[in-house]
Amino acid sequence: MLTGFMGSGKSTVGRLLARALEWEFLDSDRQIELENGETAQALFSVLGETRFREMEAAVIARCLGKQNVVLALGGAVIDLQVNRTILAQSQSSVIVFLDGDFDLLMERCLLQEQTGQGIYRPLLHKKDIALSRFATRREWNTAHAHLRIDVSNRTCEASVAVILQHLGVADSEAVKASP
Repeated sequence: MLTGFMGSGKSTVGRLLARALEWEFLDSDRQIELENGETAQALFSVLGETRFREMEAAVIARCLGKQNVVLALGGAVIDLQVNRTILAQSQSSVIVFLDGDFDLLMERCLLQEQTGQGIYRPLLHKKDIALSRFATRREWNTAHAHLRIDVSNRTCEASVAVILQHLGVADSEAVKASP
């Protein structure tokens, strides 16, 4: 499973990794949307953060019960103790922390938003709060991840190659051959 702050590339790396492994790719935010028929932004606005995070925990628990899945977690998943417990107790999962420089990750998100490619990110324009959460989340991710990858100066394909090597999949040609 992939964890990291917004803009770290969890969805992109996740799709590439799933393709290389020939596994299913799931994004926890997208799963919430599919199960509820609404966008994450609409659900967050209507239900509030507490209820949204409860839904997120349930989705993650269901996703972790599946085999051969690459799961990209929402950036705030680790804010809740229940999610940290679920992740820590998931014996068959490898937690990969996609880490990076805060300012660079924020720039990526802003660029995505400006080009119309962005997803809903409640903290994007609240830099002080985002920086505080970044530090807290980084601490947990660093302590609990099986693998930490600095994505600041690394392509998504290079990140996938590192993950494949960590998993013992020697041939990363599948990543290079991916469209």
